Amino acid sequence: MLLIDALNVRSGGGVTLLNYLINELEKRDLRFIVALNEDVSLEFFGKKIERFKFKKIYRKKILQDLSKKYLFSSLLCFGNFPPPIFINNCTTFTFVQSMFQADNKYLPSYLSFRKKIYIKISNNYFNLYKKNSDYFILQANHVRDRLLLSYNIDKEKCFVLPFYNDSVSSNHEIIQNQKRDFVYISTGEIHKNHLTLLKAWDYICDKVGESKLHITISDSDFERIVINFPAIKNVVNHGFINKSEVEKLYESSEFCIYPSLLETLGLGLIEAASFNCKVIASNLPFVYEVILPSATFNPFDCKSIAEAILHALNRDLKETTVVLENNIEEFIRFLYQS
Repeated sequence: MLLIDALNVRSGGGVTLLNYLINELEKRDLRFIVALNEDVSLEFFGKKIERFKFKKIYRKKILQDLSKKYLFSSLLCFGNFPPPIFINNCTTFTFVQSMFQADNKYLPSYLSFRKKIYIKISNNYFNLYKKNSDYFILQANHVRDRLLLSYNIDKEKCFVLPFYNDSVSSNHEIIQNQKRDFVYISTGEIHKNHLTLLKAWDYICDKVGESKLHITISDSDFERIVINFPAIKNVVNHGFINKSEVEKLYESSEFCIYPSLLETLGLGLIEAASFNCKVIASNLPFVYEVILPSATFNPFDCKSIAEAILHALNRDLKETTVVLENNIEEFIRFLYQS
């Protein structure tokens, strides 16, 4: 049996990937149990989900109790951190999704002091308990390279096995996008770069006609940023939205604008391309590991972003192509055969 320790998964791409993995395990009728924070909403419901009122200090006790209850032979730590205990007769995998967790050598200057302290503590936790994990699974080559440099982990223990839901285009009728709108599905974390994006939009909002910019950050994050641009218009913040609402936004928007500064995988890039959006993205290496974008810009320069937006509205852009292979079969086989 496989235990999926998803206690540290809260929102965003982690929940999306967890939903997809659970559905794929169910299709194959494989035995598994998921340990999950009680506040997290999943598409899957049933006896295979164990919910806990979770704080990090409880993790050790939770895993000890579950190991006695289920006698699992494999453990997948799905939220970046290896387990705080060694479990006998069990193969342990740590799935690293955070670039900040993978790289303890570099902290971007744009992070707050509080965020930097949190990351440093998390890095120390990872380093302390890495010995309890037999293997580390990453989503991209650049993440693996950073992990190897940061933690002195044996290369033979690290595997790059990205996976994502590639059935979007087969499950939904892809229509010709009717609105010349831009969409950016993302949380409001600082490296997602909403401040620079909205500064760029403010710079050109009188030149985009009826086109709108759709974003999905919290009301508090939106108010904190938009107060800097009192004259900005044609920006719609949807806040947190569910899967069907995300799909409707992609279906009705011609462009996806993606100014993120740092990603491990960039699920939004794949999702947007799957819905036939033309993706205009940061000219950073992580983008090219996932897609061939329709256009790029310098994400640190609001004028570069503004020029890319106007170029998209006034020129015919090439279609965006997904180049990342979905390794869900290999991922699952690795968990159950190791």
